[in-house]
Amino acid sequence: MSDPPSGRRDSQGETWTWEPASARGSGRRPPWRPIVVAICALSVVGAAVGLILLSDDDSKRTSVAGRSATPAPTKARTATPSESTGNTPAPTRTGAGEDETTVELLAWSREKTGWFSREISGDTASLREGESIPVLLRLEGAVPGRPYAISVDYQCATDKGAAFDFLLAPDDDDAKALLTEPGPARARPDSMISIPDDQTIGFDNGADRRFQLWGATFQLSPQGPLPSAPCVDTKELVLAVVAQQPSVFLIWAGHLASAQNWGEGRGAAAQDKAVFVEASVTGTADSRVEVGPDVVEP
Repeated sequence: MSDPPSGRRDSQGETWTWEPASARGSGRRPPWRPIVVAICALSVVGAAVGLILLSDDDSKRTSVAGRSATPAPTKARTATPSESTGNTPAPTRTGAGEDETTVELLAWSREKTGWFSREISGDTASLREGESIPVLLRLEGAVPGRPYAISVDYQCATDKGAAFDFLLAPDDDDAKALLTEPGPARARPDSMISIPDDQTIGFDNGADRRFQLWGATFQLSPQGPLPSAPCVDTKELVLAVVAQQPSVFLIWAGHLASAQNWGEGRGAAAQDKAVFVEASVTGTADSRVEVGPDVVEP
């Protein structure tokens, strides 16, 4: 069966024009619709690919911008010895340093009206048994508010007899010692405390037994004299003080043993070698001053 004829009419006319089926096949227009669809599809695909590439590029730019905006990590800081990591105050040293503390021990010569370190000899003093020799401990570089332990040792006897049998305050005749360099340069002390009684002797009860202190205050009562037994060599007293100034002065006197108390030929004049007083502060090396055998007369 053959295809029926097709008719068409001009948009301005009223008559129809009929064409056979064979003529319709030969005059058919090209298939534009599939081409248009394909072009549209390719356009959609291209647009999608463009959006993907654009999105990826934006992501990269954002990532780069984010990295550049992020500050470089800071390396943890390690404390160096010059930095303080606490409030722990600095320790007392006897060597060179910012917190240097020095200790000096001196004895007073009434005849020469001066302080002498290391040794008092017959050329600088002449004393009799029963008199006393003022002793000065000078602490320099002390830290205000810091406590210090002071150890005072004195040679109380040798095989020849008694030496410094007890400690006491300087005699009034030696008041000038307080005003003489390197002493405290003023008579009134900042603090005073009693020197404990030596229970092994009874003739010291009437003496003015006092430690005198400048630039510091006493914290506790002194301990000693130790040992508590009768003297055979040395005895020790331990004091606790708190510094108030960088310069601290501690003054006392050593009583020269008398044969009247110890027996004929057993007093300080019987010594044929130097006798000594020593002191140390908070673990520092001992500082010593000696009294020669030619200083004391019976």
